[in-house]
Amino acid sequence: MTDKERTEHQARFMKKGKRIVMVATSAFGLGIDKPDIRYIVHYQAPASLERYLQEAGRAGRDGYGARCILLFDESDLEIQEHLLALSRLSPALLGRFGRALAAWAGEERDANIEELALSAGISQRAATSLVTTLVEAGVCERVGEGRIHPTVPLDTLVERVESLRSRFEILRREDARRLRAVVEYANEPGCRSVALRRYFGDEDTTPCGRCDLCRASGVAAPERPAVASDGADRRRRRRRRRGHGRQGFATPPGPMVAPEAAAAPPAAPAFALPPLDPAADDLAAELGAPGLPPPPGAATAPVGDPPRPPGSHRRRRRRRRRGRGPRPEAGPRSGGPAGPSDPPA
Repeated sequence: MTDKERTEHQARFMKKGKRIVMVATSAFGLGIDKPDIRYIVHYQAPASLERYLQEAGRAGRDGYGARCILLFDESDLEIQEHLLALSRLSPALLGRFGRALAAWAGEERDANIEELALSAGISQRAATSLVTTLVEAGVCERVGEGRIHPTVPLDTLVERVESLRSRFEILRREDARRLRAVVEYANEPGCRSVALRRYFGDEDTTPCGRCDLCRASGVAAPERPAVASDGADRRRRRRRRRGHGRQGFATPPGPMVAPEAAAAPPAAPAFALPPLDPAADDLAAELGAPGLPPPPGAATAPVGDPPRPPGSHRRRRRRRRRGRGPRPEAGPRSGGPAGPSDPPA
Protein backbone atom coordinates (compact mmCIF):
# COMPACT_ATOMS: atom_id res chain seq x y z
CA MET A 1 0.00 0.00 0.00
CA THR A 2 1.08 3.56 -0.61
CA ASP A 3 1.57 6.04 2.21
CA LYS A 4 -1.62 7.86 1.19
CA GLU A 5 -3.68 4.65 1.28
CA ARG A 6 -2.31 3.68 4.69
CA THR A 7 -3.05 7.14 6.08
CA GLU A 8 -6.62 7.09 4.76
CA HIS A 9 -7.36 3.61 6.13
CA GLN A 10 -5.87 4.43 9.51
CA ALA A 11 -7.94 7.64 9.71
CA ARG A 12 -11.11 5.61 9.02
CA PHE A 13 -10.11 3.05 11.63
CA MET A 14 -9.45 5.70 14.31
CA LYS A 15 -12.93 7.26 14.05
CA LYS A 16 -14.95 6.68 17.19
CA GLY A 17 -17.77 4.15 16.83
CA LYS A 18 -16.57 2.86 13.45
CA ARG A 19 -16.86 -0.92 13.04
CA ILE A 20 -13.83 -1.71 10.89
CA VAL A 21 -11.67 -4.83 10.76
CA MET A 22 -8.02 -3.84 10.30
CA VAL A 23 -5.68 -6.59 9.07
CA ALA A 24 -2.06 -5.58 9.61
CA THR A 25 1.27 -6.65 11.04
CA SER A 26 2.12 -6.17 14.70
CA ALA A 27 3.88 -2.90 13.86
CA PHE A 28 0.46 -1.29 13.29
CA GLY A 29 -0.33 -1.44 17.01
CA LEU A 30 2.54 0.87 17.96
CA GLY A 31 1.13 4.29 18.77
CA ILE A 32 -2.53 3.29 18.27
CA ASP A 33 -4.68 4.70 21.08
CA LYS A 34 -8.27 3.99 20.01
CA PRO A 35 -10.40 3.54 23.15
CA ASP A 36 -13.28 1.45 21.73
CA ILE A 37 -11.44 -1.51 20.17
CA ARG A 38 -13.52 -4.55 21.06
CA TYR A 39 -11.58 -7.43 19.44
CA ILE A 40 -7.90 -8.23 18.82
CA VAL A 41 -7.08 -11.51 17.08
CA HIS A 42 -3.50 -12.79 16.86
CA TYR A 43 -3.37 -15.01 13.79
CA GLN A 44 0.22 -16.01 14.68
CA ALA A 45 1.93 -16.34 18.03
CA PRO A 46 4.01 -13.29 19.04
CA ALA A 47 7.72 -13.52 19.77
CA SER A 48 7.33 -12.75 23.48
CA LEU A 49 4.71 -12.15 26.15
CA GLU A 50 5.91 -8.55 26.38
CA ARG A 51 4.86 -8.00 22.79
CA TYR A 52 1.61 -9.93 23.24
CA LEU A 53 0.61 -7.88 26.28
CA GLN A 54 1.38 -4.63 24.49
CA GLU A 55 -0.57 -5.63 21.38
CA ALA A 56 -3.53 -7.11 23.27
CA GLY A 57 -3.57 -4.08 25.56
CA ARG A 58 -4.88 -1.91 22.71
CA ALA A 59 -8.38 -3.32 23.30
CA GLY A 60 -10.89 -2.09 25.85
CA ARG A 61 -9.13 1.13 26.82
CA ASP A 62 -12.50 2.76 27.50
CA GLY A 63 -13.03 0.39 30.45
CA TYR A 64 -15.65 -1.81 28.80
CA GLY A 65 -15.36 -5.48 27.88
CA ALA A 66 -13.09 -6.64 25.06
CA ARG A 67 -11.92 -10.00 23.69
CA CYS A 68 -8.31 -10.90 22.82
CA ILE A 69 -7.95 -14.16 20.90
CA LEU A 70 -4.64 -15.95 20.26
CA LEU A 71 -4.64 -18.58 17.49
CA PHE A 72 -1.64 -20.67 18.50
CA ASP A 73 0.17 -23.25 16.37
CA GLU A 74 3.54 -24.87 16.94
CA SER A 75 4.67 -24.06 13.39
CA ASP A 76 4.51 -20.33 14.22
CA LEU A 77 7.59 -20.75 16.39
CA GLU A 78 9.75 -21.47 13.35
CA ILE A 79 8.68 -18.16 11.80
CA GLN A 80 9.53 -16.27 14.99
CA GLU A 81 12.90 -18.02 15.32
CA HIS A 82 13.75 -17.00 11.75
CA LEU A 83 12.75 -13.38 12.41
CA LEU A 84 14.75 -13.28 15.63
CA ALA A 85 17.80 -14.67 13.82
CA LEU A 86 17.55 -11.82 11.34
CA SER A 87 17.17 -9.19 14.03
CA ARG A 88 20.15 -10.39 16.13
CA LEU A 89 23.74 -10.70 14.96
CA SER A 90 25.10 -14.21 14.99
CA PRO A 91 27.88 -14.64 17.59
CA ALA A 92 29.65 -17.11 15.28
CA LEU A 93 29.73 -14.62 12.41
CA LEU A 94 30.94 -11.90 14.74
CA GLY A 95 33.87 -14.06 15.86
CA ARG A 96 34.88 -14.83 12.27
CA PHE A 97 34.62 -11.18 11.29
CA GLY A 98 36.75 -10.12 14.28
CA ARG A 99 39.51 -12.55 13.39
CA ALA A 100 39.53 -11.30 9.77
CA LEU A 101 39.75 -7.69 10.97
CA ALA A 102 42.66 -8.62 13.28
CA ALA A 103 44.46 -10.33 10.39
CA TRP A 104 44.28 -7.17 8.24
CA ALA A 105 45.36 -5.03 11.20
CA GLY A 106 48.36 -7.36 11.76
CA GLU A 107 49.57 -6.49 8.26
CA GLU A 108 49.01 -2.79 9.08
CA ARG A 109 46.50 -2.51 6.28
CA ASP A 110 42.92 -1.17 6.26
CA ALA A 111 40.43 -3.29 4.32
CA ASN A 112 37.04 -2.31 2.97
CA ILE A 113 33.80 -4.19 3.64
CA GLU A 114 34.10 -6.33 0.51
CA GLU A 115 37.58 -7.53 1.43
CA LEU A 116 36.61 -8.20 5.05
CA ALA A 117 33.51 -10.15 3.95
CA LEU A 118 35.65 -12.24 1.59
CA SER A 119 38.23 -12.93 4.30
CA ALA A 120 35.56 -13.90 6.90
CA GLY A 121 33.55 -15.98 4.40
CA ILE A 122 30.29 -14.07 5.03
CA SER A 123 27.99 -11.96 2.88
CA GLN A 124 28.56 -8.25 2.37
CA ARG A 125 25.19 -7.51 3.97
CA ALA A 126 26.20 -9.33 7.15
CA ALA A 127 29.61 -7.64 7.09
CA THR A 128 27.94 -4.22 6.87
CA SER A 129 25.83 -4.98 9.94
CA LEU A 130 28.86 -6.24 11.85
CA VAL A 131 30.87 -3.13 10.98
CA THR A 132 28.03 -0.91 12.24
CA THR A 133 27.99 -2.84 15.52
CA LEU A 134 31.76 -2.62 15.97
CA VAL A 135 31.80 1.11 15.17
CA GLU A 136 29.07 1.73 17.79
CA ALA A 137 31.12 -0.29 20.32
CA GLY A 138 34.22 1.82 19.59
CA VAL A 139 36.29 -1.08 18.25
CA CYS A 140 36.86 0.37 14.78
CA GLU A 141 36.05 3.39 12.62
CA ARG A 142 35.40 4.20 8.99
CA VAL A 143 38.17 6.07 7.18
CA GLY A 144 38.58 7.30 3.63
CA GLU A 145 37.38 5.28 0.63
CA GLY A 146 35.24 2.99 2.80
CA ARG A 147 38.17 1.48 4.68
CA ILE A 148 37.77 0.05 8.21
CA HIS A 149 40.49 1.03 10.69
CA PRO A 150 40.74 -0.54 14.20
CA THR A 151 40.74 1.98 17.07
CA VAL A 152 42.09 -0.42 19.73
CA PRO A 153 45.50 -2.12 19.90
CA LEU A 154 45.93 -5.40 18.07
CA ASP A 155 46.44 -7.43 21.27
CA THR A 156 43.07 -6.25 22.67
CA LEU A 157 41.12 -6.28 19.39
CA VAL A 158 40.25 -9.96 19.56
CA GLU A 159 39.32 -9.69 23.26
CA ARG A 160 36.93 -6.79 22.58
CA VAL A 161 35.29 -8.71 19.76
CA GLU A 162 34.94 -11.81 21.97
CA SER A 163 33.24 -9.76 24.71
CA LEU A 164 30.73 -8.46 22.16
CA ARG A 165 30.22 -12.03 20.98
CA SER A 166 29.37 -13.16 24.52
CA ARG A 167 26.89 -10.29 24.87
CA PHE A 168 25.06 -11.24 21.68
CA GLU A 169 25.01 -14.86 22.79
CA ILE A 170 23.20 -13.81 25.98
CA LEU A 171 20.68 -11.77 23.97
CA ARG A 172 19.93 -14.74 21.74
CA ARG A 173 19.37 -16.99 24.77
CA GLU A 174 16.98 -14.38 26.20
CA ASP A 175 15.03 -14.37 22.92
CA ALA A 176 14.73 -18.15 23.07
CA ARG A 177 13.55 -17.98 26.70
CA ARG A 178 10.84 -15.43 25.81
CA LEU A 179 9.68 -17.64 22.95
CA ARG A 180 9.39 -20.64 25.28
CA ALA A 181 7.31 -18.49 27.66
CA VAL A 182 4.78 -17.97 24.85
CA VAL A 183 4.49 -21.74 24.45
CA GLU A 184 3.98 -22.16 28.20
CA TYR A 185 1.31 -19.44 28.16
CA ALA A 186 -0.55 -21.16 25.32
CA ASN A 187 -0.43 -24.48 27.19
CA GLU A 188 -1.28 -22.95 30.61
CA PRO A 189 -3.69 -25.19 32.57
CA GLY A 190 -4.85 -22.49 35.01
CA CYS A 191 -5.80 -18.84 34.76
CA ARG A 192 -4.05 -16.96 31.96
CA SER A 193 -3.97 -13.70 33.91
CA VAL A 194 -2.18 -15.50 36.74
CA ALA A 195 0.33 -16.83 34.20
CA LEU A 196 0.99 -13.32 32.88
CA ARG A 197 1.40 -11.93 36.39
CA ARG A 198 3.76 -14.75 37.31
CA TYR A 199 5.88 -14.07 34.21
CA PHE A 200 6.28 -10.39 35.17
CA GLY A 201 7.12 -11.19 38.81
CA ASP A 202 3.72 -10.70 40.43
CA GLU A 203 2.90 -13.54 42.84
CA ASP A 204 -0.84 -12.78 43.07
CA THR A 205 -2.69 -16.04 42.37
CA THR A 206 -6.23 -14.62 42.27
CA PRO A 207 -7.94 -15.93 39.10
CA CYS A 208 -9.43 -13.33 36.78
CA GLY A 209 -12.67 -15.21 36.01
CA ARG A 210 -12.69 -13.80 32.46
CA CYS A 211 -10.20 -15.84 30.42
CA ASP A 212 -11.23 -18.96 28.54
CA LEU A 213 -9.76 -21.29 31.17
CA CYS A 214 -11.58 -19.57 34.06
CA ARG A 215 -14.88 -19.66 32.19
CA ALA A 216 -14.39 -23.32 31.33
CA SER A 217 -13.76 -24.18 34.99
CA GLY A 218 -16.68 -22.04 36.22
CA VAL A 219 -14.61 -19.41 38.10
CA ALA A 220 -16.64 -16.23 38.58
CA ALA A 221 -15.13 -12.87 37.78
CA PRO A 222 -14.56 -10.56 40.77
CA GLU A 223 -16.87 -7.61 41.08
CA ARG A 224 -15.54 -4.24 40.03
CA PRO A 225 -17.07 -0.75 40.16
CA ALA A 226 -18.77 0.60 37.09
CA VAL A 227 -16.47 2.59 34.84
CA ALA A 228 -17.72 6.02 33.83
CA SER A 229 -16.43 7.66 30.71
CA ASP A 230 -14.12 10.65 31.01
CA GLY A 231 -16.54 12.73 28.95
CA ALA A 232 -19.37 12.23 31.47
CA ASP A 233 -17.07 13.24 34.33
CA ARG A 234 -16.04 16.39 32.51
CA ARG A 235 -19.67 17.31 31.82
CA ARG A 236 -20.60 16.85 35.48
CA ARG A 237 -17.70 19.03 36.58
CA ARG A 238 -18.73 21.76 34.13
CA ARG A 239 -22.31 21.69 35.44
CA ARG A 240 -21.07 22.06 39.00
CA ARG A 241 -18.91 25.05 38.08
CA ARG A 242 -21.85 26.72 36.35
CA GLY A 243 -24.07 26.13 39.39
CA HIS A 244 -26.53 23.91 37.55
CA GLY A 245 -26.12 20.98 39.89
CA ARG A 246 -27.07 17.54 38.63
CA GLN A 247 -29.19 17.29 35.54
CA GLY A 248 -32.87 17.04 36.50
CA PHE A 249 -32.29 18.67 39.90
CA ALA A 250 -31.75 22.30 39.00
CA THR A 251 -31.82 24.78 41.89
CA PRO A 252 -34.68 27.32 41.53
CA PRO A 253 -33.73 31.01 41.49
CA GLY A 254 -34.05 33.02 44.68
CA PRO A 255 -33.18 32.19 48.30
CA MET A 256 -33.62 28.65 49.52
CA VAL A 257 -36.38 28.22 52.12
CA ALA A 258 -36.80 25.36 54.52
CA PRO A 259 -40.05 23.40 53.99
CA GLU A 260 -41.41 24.19 57.46
CA ALA A 261 -40.71 27.92 56.99
CA ALA A 262 -42.40 27.92 53.58
CA ALA A 263 -45.54 26.27 54.98
CA ALA A 264 -45.82 28.62 57.99
CA PRO A 265 -48.20 31.59 57.69
CA PRO A 266 -46.63 35.05 57.36
CA ALA A 267 -45.82 36.65 60.69
CA ALA A 268 -47.63 39.77 61.86
CA PRO A 269 -45.73 43.06 61.46
CA ALA A 270 -43.85 44.33 64.45
CA PHE A 271 -45.73 47.62 64.38
CA ALA A 272 -48.86 49.05 62.72
CA LEU A 273 -49.19 52.41 60.97
CA PRO A 274 -51.60 54.85 62.60
CA PRO A 275 -54.94 55.18 60.86
CA LEU A 276 -55.26 57.99 58.29
CA ASP A 277 -58.28 60.13 57.76
CA PRO A 278 -60.04 59.85 54.38
CA ALA A 279 -58.48 63.06 53.02
CA ALA A 280 -54.94 61.89 53.76
CA ASP A 281 -55.77 58.48 52.34
CA ASP A 282 -56.92 60.00 49.05
CA LEU A 283 -53.82 62.26 48.89
CA ALA A 284 -51.46 59.36 49.56
CA ALA A 285 -53.15 57.21 46.92
CA GLU A 286 -52.86 60.05 44.40
CA LEU A 287 -49.15 60.53 45.13
CA GLY A 288 -48.54 56.77 45.03
CA ALA A 289 -46.98 56.53 48.47
CA PRO A 290 -45.23 53.21 49.10
CA GLY A 291 -46.75 50.71 51.45
CA LEU A 292 -50.38 51.71 50.71
CA PRO A 293 -52.78 49.81 48.48
CA PRO A 294 -53.39 51.47 45.08
CA PRO A 295 -56.81 52.83 44.26
CA PRO A 296 -59.19 50.43 42.53
CA GLY A 297 -58.53 50.17 38.78
CA ALA A 298 -55.08 51.82 38.95
CA ALA A 299 -52.07 50.24 37.27
CA THR A 300 -49.67 48.54 39.67
CA ALA A 301 -45.90 48.50 39.51
CA PRO A 302 -43.43 46.55 41.64
CA VAL A 303 -41.94 48.35 44.57
CA GLY A 304 -38.18 48.85 44.45
CA ASP A 305 -35.71 47.79 41.73
CA PRO A 306 -36.77 44.82 39.62
CA PRO A 307 -34.61 41.66 39.89
CA ARG A 308 -31.77 41.66 37.39
CA PRO A 309 -31.10 38.65 35.19
CA PRO A 310 -28.08 36.46 35.98
CA GLY A 311 -24.84 37.87 34.62
CA SER A 312 -26.06 41.47 34.40
CA HIS A 313 -23.51 42.65 36.97
CA ARG A 314 -20.70 41.21 34.83
CA ARG A 315 -22.04 43.02 31.78
CA ARG A 316 -22.24 46.29 33.73
CA ARG A 317 -18.60 45.93 34.81
CA ARG A 318 -17.53 45.27 31.23
CA ARG A 319 -19.42 48.37 30.03
CA ARG A 320 -17.75 50.51 32.70
CA ARG A 321 -14.32 49.26 31.67
CA ARG A 322 -15.12 50.10 28.06
CA GLY A 323 -16.26 53.61 29.06
CA ARG A 324 -19.85 53.12 28.04
CA GLY A 325 -21.33 53.47 31.51
CA PRO A 326 -24.55 51.85 32.66
CA ARG A 327 -27.52 51.61 30.42
CA PRO A 328 -30.26 54.24 31.08
CA GLU A 329 -33.17 52.90 33.09
CA ALA A 330 -36.60 52.92 31.45
CA GLY A 331 -38.83 55.74 32.83
CA PRO A 332 -42.55 56.60 32.45
CA ARG A 333 -43.77 57.76 29.11
CA SER A 334 -44.49 61.47 28.84
CA GLY A 335 -48.05 62.36 29.70
CA GLY A 336 -48.68 59.11 31.60
CA PRO A 337 -49.49 58.68 35.25
CA ALA A 338 -46.65 59.03 37.71
CA GLY A 339 -45.23 55.75 39.00
CA PRO A 340 -44.11 54.88 42.50
CA SER A 341 -40.46 55.80 41.68
CA ASP A 342 -41.25 59.29 40.33
CA PRO A 343 -40.73 62.20 42.74
CA PRO A 344 -43.89 63.94 43.90
CA ALA A 345 -44.77 67.21 42.25
